[in-house]
Amino acid sequence: MDEESARLVRTWVRLADEATGRRSEEGICDHCGKREYLSPEGAERLCVQCYLDGAAEARRAS
Repeated sequence: MDEESARLVRTWVRLADEATGRRSEEGICDHCGKREYLSPEGAERLCVQCYLDGAAEARRAS
């Protein structure tokens, strides 16, 4: 994913989290260690790229 696409996805994920009442936060991703906007996924805090990679892996496994 190029940087512009990643920026747009981060914006949409942040808006979706806020619209659904999920807490917005900046911090360090529990999976890759990158510092940026995080989306809580269960007990983990994931950056958008790790969240999307995980979602893709879950779809492939089913």
